[in-house]
Amino acid sequence: MATEPTFQVPPGTKVHLHRAFGCCPLAGAVGSRAHDYLERNGHIIVDDPKDADVQLVNTCGSDAGKAQLTYDAIDRVRAVAKDSAVVAIGCLASIEPNRLDEATRDLRRRALLDPRRLDRLDTIFAPEVVRWEEVPTSLVNRYSDNPLASGWYHVTVGTGCLGRCSFCAIRRATGRPQSRPVIDVLADIDRGIEAGVPDVLCIGSDVSAWGVDLGLTVVDLVRALVAHPGEALFSIEAFEPTLLLAHLDALLPLFASKRFSILAVPIQSGSQRVLDRMRRTYRIDDVMRAMERIRAADPDIVLRTDVIYGYGDETHDELEATLSRLDPFDIVGFNVYQPRPGTPPLELDAAEIAERGARVMEVHRIRERSANTRTPRRMRPLPPKTPDDVAWEPAPRAAGESDGTDAGLVQVRVGRHGGAASDDADDGHARWLASLGTRLGRVLARHGEMTLGGGFRWVAPRVDVSLDALVLEAEGRRGERVAVGLRRPDREGQYAMRSDRFAAWVLPSDVARSEDAQRALRGIFAALGLRSGDAGNARDTPR
Repeated sequence: MATEPTFQVPPGTKVHLHRAFGCCPLAGAVGSRAHDYLERNGHIIVDDPKDADVQLVNTCGSDAGKAQLTYDAIDRVRAVAKDSAVVAIGCLASIEPNRLDEATRDLRRRALLDPRRLDRLDTIFAPEVVRWEEVPTSLVNRYSDNPLASGWYHVTVGTGCLGRCSFCAIRRATGRPQSRPVIDVLADIDRGIEAGVPDVLCIGSDVSAWGVDLGLTVVDLVRALVAHPGEALFSIEAFEPTLLLAHLDALLPLFASKRFSILAVPIQSGSQRVLDRMRRTYRIDDVMRAMERIRAADPDIVLRTDVIYGYGDETHDELEATLSRLDPFDIVGFNVYQPRPGTPPLELDAAEIAERGARVMEVHRIRERSANTRTPRRMRPLPPKTPDDVAWEPAPRAAGESDGTDAGLVQVRVGRHGGAASDDADDGHARWLASLGTRLGRVLARHGEMTLGGGFRWVAPRVDVSLDALVLEAEGRRGERVAVGLRRPDREGQYAMRSDRFAAWVLPSDVARSEDAQRALRGIFAALGLRSGDAGNARDTPR
């Protein structure tokens, strides 16, 4: 349930923004817009929650793992800054209102805002310069882990969707379509081009539903993009199949303009029976023919899709039907079905889900090793480097040395915050972390899987390295998410382990408390060839 704000935050207050936890570009764009809103109204953005008087938590509720990361963030706030105010925004405030209310009830000052009423931030932060509705899309998406966040100028074209998909809880959070007028969308595009960001990602809950509330159709929007006189390239995230099929004949000549880089079309399943149970309103054969026609219109366009496995009583043959439909797509996101409030319970048992996950991972590995996928065309190959942006670069390695991504399972990303001041010690620590991340990538690529907590086997890891920390993210065969982080030992916080060289944390917290997590951490350290003094066996202090 949303709670009405009962407190005000004057200008000059220190605020820490907790990002949307690996969530969609739309959520990341909201976080970045909030950053600009606060700075323009005289508030001070701080990097460490313990230094903040207000915690702005941009939640995500698309699956149980991301929801848990929100609750873990609130627990950390309670541990290090219990007297600060908490403002929770994002989809979780609508998807799990009662649980979020219970999780924050003991906090002295709190506000839980429905994602459709973010204008109520004005009630809390008492803007003296610019109100929420007057703040445009941020040029930099600082607050999303989604790969599409880096190097693209995000333009929000609308929110909400027309679907009634049985597996989706997000639709209850975003509501019916609310389209931004074309003139506002084009003004944002012009602003990005003037700032030197000509690669535009058009985002919305369902871009294909744009215009239904304005008496228009998405064809009108796409036509306006193609007619834009600049040299911008556009990507669309995402285009639901039903309305794509309805407008395909009008859209094909526009897609042939070579102005589009990526088109996301989430098919969700290749089985018509499963799609019907999901309440998806299209024929999968029609969608496949549409992909062929789009590819004929522009052979270089990158097609992306998402699929869900383990939904309902999906059979092995139906999963294979889904996997057989993936050839037209260059990028595929695999998601295990996770029940959410208001969605059906699981019908398959854990063993059946694990079997399907193993098969999906097999296909994922084969696809990642293939050299046949297209690279998105870009007007600008690298992200803009501004004081508030993180530009990711390959991890440094010796000549001829693998970067750890050969097996298609591990991404090693090393970044430096452009505006961060650093001394030689910090640079040395950053180089050490970069080297450590490269080694960790090679270890994980070689082994493919690891055991970490609760008896789960975690797969498909990613290693992120910044100036201050290394974070390993992994997804389990049943969709569970875990994060293992290493950072400097002099940084305050709650850690699963400490050593002479670093402190380590594990999320979710129930995994961190397990003996399996402790053993897994030691195993990772040993696999990396760290000395006993580095691993700190005698100084491990589970917390």
